[in-house]
Amino acid sequence: MLGLDAAANVIESNNAFAQGRKERVWFRQADVSKSGVLEAVLRSHAKATPSALRVVAYGRFFFHAVTKDEERAVLQALAELPSGGRCYFEFRTTKDARLPKRFQGHYRRYVDVDTFIKRAGEAGQLDCRYSVEGRGMAKYGAEDPIVARVHLVRR
Repeated sequence: MLGLDAAANVIESNNAFAQGRKERVWFRQADVSKSGVLEAVLRSHAKATPSALRVVAYGRFFFHAVTKDEERAVLQALAELPSGGRCYFEFRTTKDARLPKRFQGHYRRYVDVDTFIKRAGEAGQLDCRYSVEGRGMAKYGAEDPIVARVHLVRR
């Protein structure tokens, strides 16, 4: 399994955690919002791991933290997943936009679930197998945002 993050300290911490574990997990620093980065990583990982069952993309609170153009680029890059590759995403939805937030002052985009699923199908050749939207899935202190969880599979 391969984990990606743009923050070097996150990668360092995750690699330290993974050492000595039975599962084969690697973490690599990569800014997937930059053109071509995710495609290259997916191609490289797919060659090293030929089974589609082992190719999974997971993003928690990622898509509401990037621009619409960056979202589009990531979804297009996910077309590099082998057929059957799976994606699991969680993000804040448009229904969360007006609710009070514990943390202010940073970029946050609210994503319409149906539009996201449609864009994933068009750009990334990803079909939705499951989606749910609501509260109670990402509580943090007193904050209980409205989020979506989406499971997509590459055609």
